[in-house]
Amino acid sequence: MKIDVRIKASRIKNIKLLVLVIFLSSIYSFKARAYSLENFFSDDNLNTKIILNPNLIPYVGFNKNLELDNYDYIKQDPENFVDPLFKIPEYLSSSVKFWFDIYSKYDETTTLVHDKSNFALVYGTISFTELDFNNVGSITKANFRQQMERERFAEIKLAINHIFDDKTLNAFENKILENIIQAGVVIPTTKNGKKQLKRNLLQGLRRQSGLKNQINQGLVYFDLYRNTFQKYLRIFELPEEILAIAFVESSFNIKAHSRAGAVGVWQFIKSTGHSFLKISDNYDERKNIIISTLGAFHLLKQNFQIYKSWPLAISAYNSGHKHILKARSMNKRGEFNFQKFLEDYSHADIMFASKNYYSEVLAMVFSLKYRKFFYNNISSNNNKEFYLYKNTRYSNLKKTSSQLGIDRLHLLSLNPHLPNQSDPSSIVTIVTDQIINHPDYVLIEDTSVTKYFPKNFKKISKLKAVR
Repeated sequence: MKIDVRIKASRIKNIKLLVLVIFLSSIYSFKARAYSLENFFSDDNLNTKIILNPNLIPYVGFNKNLELDNYDYIKQDPENFVDPLFKIPEYLSSSVKFWFDIYSKYDETTTLVHDKSNFALVYGTISFTELDFNNVGSITKANFRQQMERERFAEIKLAINHIFDDKTLNAFENKILENIIQAGVVIPTTKNGKKQLKRNLLQGLRRQSGLKNQINQGLVYFDLYRNTFQKYLRIFELPEEILAIAFVESSFNIKAHSRAGAVGVWQFIKSTGHSFLKISDNYDERKNIIISTLGAFHLLKQNFQIYKSWPLAISAYNSGHKHILKARSMNKRGEFNFQKFLEDYSHADIMFASKNYYSEVLAMVFSLKYRKFFYNNISSNNNKEFYLYKNTRYSNLKKTSSQLGIDRLHLLSLNPHLPNQSDPSSIVTIVTDQIINHPDYVLIEDTSVTKYFPKNFKKISKLKAVR
């Protein structure tokens, strides 16, 4: 009996030790989360129901238009804000409308469930507005939202199955069927036809959250640089509409990073960025708004010279040249254009994101041009002038701050591409919001930016006088 007691005591001790190890491991695994009671003690089931508060349990709604549907009015460009090269072609109208609503109508509290290929088919909306009016922490909110989206998504899947299984439909399922028919989908009469349509609809289901609030936040930073962007656009002879790409890529989030390794507001990946920007472990010009913008302008200028078409040039910005050039070489008859590329070319690499990229950009163009209807207006007094300098001797952030008499944190805020350390030192391009007068720093003249890639600014004459 004594041996049994010892064994049990030993097991209990081991179990306690295991629990302690797991607990300590969980603490160190929360690198990306705030250390709060919410994170340690939140329960998924509790997150899902939020103490069974019925007001927080979202349902699939069918009011897609909210207050006003502005698209049909805005797409006509009533105030002639948009360059004619960026007018919305009819074959893209439904997809542009969808993304226009995502950018200008819905914020992150709303998720749309829609069809991937037929953008007129929006099954319904899931609203999480109530979460913002309750004392719900961010981690709990994210967990709750994710699980509720899955559950509502499953409800729509089940409804589609019932519709094509010839079962008696409830009110919700009848509304889903009504949306399918209103989107122009013809219901086959044959059994095989219905089976194929059901498969297509189930495979085409997709969720998309609204982005209006993210765009609105991005405009705060964008407006600070707007005058400088417009100056360089004139120098490059590029249309202002291409600035919409930065919002599609990152919502103009200055700290944007993607899982694919894309960085900055223009989301350059390393392989592309190296051709236009200086990138290393300690120095990454993709993080600098102005320098990366010049890199994007160089890239887009070259793309347009290749295709003589903004739809193709902008699509190449997203997916590269390989498939577009291949599609162009396969086009033996007639003029090759973006519509032909979308309709005639098929490849596993050209999926939903690539096919919809230009529609997203067009939607963002019109959202930005008519921003006064959708976003908070930012005072024009926030616009600043910025200047580019190249240092002629080795320097670093601390030394540059001391030499120029610019607060180190302020200098770093304008130049997040600079390492916040004293070593290794290097020759760098910097951005300032004031004219500086120091023999070690050469002003990069505006006219020079079209002649040299940003990484080659060091080739500009070091003998040029500092203004």
